[in-house]
Amino acid sequence: MAMSAIDCDYLDDYDRRRAPLVIPQHLTAQINRKAASLAAEFEARARAELTSAARRHLRAGQTSDHVAWQVGP
Repeated sequence: MAMSAIDCDYLDDYDRRRAPLVIPQHLTAQINRKAASLAAEFEARARAELTSAARRHLRAGQTSDHVAWQVGP
């Protein structure tokens, strides 16, 4: 059965021919610092949004147990 051009994975063959690339250690460290910074910022924003939503639901009369159930584990 002939393989059509659509079914052929050209990039897979291309990547096998390339020499492995070593990322310099200082660049790896910089990437890790940036990722940690982005994760911390995301966590702070998520915490603020969840806290704000919880307060809004409590003011609307929901029980703390119901809000905790909505937040999940």
